[in-house]
Amino acid sequence: MSTNQKVFEIFSTLPPNLEPATDELVKFISPHVKSKGDVKLFDWVSFKDAIDNYPGVDIVLEGYKSPDPSKHPFNELPSVCTGQLVESLNMPLPKEDLAAFLKQAFNDLSSAKEGGWASFKEISPGDPGKRPPIPAVTGWEFRKLLLAESRSRSSDFPALVVTTEFASELSKVEDWYQLDQASAKEVTLSITMMKLGVSPSFQAP
Repeated sequence: MSTNQKVFEIFSTLPPNLEPATDELVKFISPHVKSKGDVKLFDWVSFKDAIDNYPGVDIVLEGYKSPDPSKHPFNELPSVCTGQLVESLNMPLPKEDLAAFLKQAFNDLSSAKEGGWASFKEISPGDPGKRPPIPAVTGWEFRKLLLAESRSRSSDFPALVVTTEFASELSKVEDWYQLDQASAKEVTLSITMMKLGVSPSFQAP
């Protein structure tokens, strides 16, 4: 991975004075994106262990959700994801802005892959020799870090660590690059999210 790549794409409404804590949080999370074969994927188990083993209370687990996979047209994914990310764990983010952020990411898969925060993977090779043929299934993992100011009087801020996975009967990465905001191709969506409470004084170990 190039030094210009980042393994999480960040959406933030935090003020500038919390940038140091944000940088520390990225430093804490990023090592848990690990190589599995020739693909980099987020290791939720090792990250949860890191949260549990963190000394002190400058970062705490506030919630976790992994809804059942669901099928949607590709062009509806930004709005569907926005609803789940904001509502599932009560994340105080502007829906319209978040939907626009996700739309830009999902409609430019090539840039997301090159940027380092999205990984293309083969899920099933299929079997074209079968009758009827079994199509290949491929997919993506998107990694997002969503940051917002707290609605309470607490100085801690909420952070949502997210992996968004797509899967569909497309045989190669170039097939995915053809999808855009007009595409109604059916895609299976899986989202995993963990909400954290982070202190402004948080430092990565």
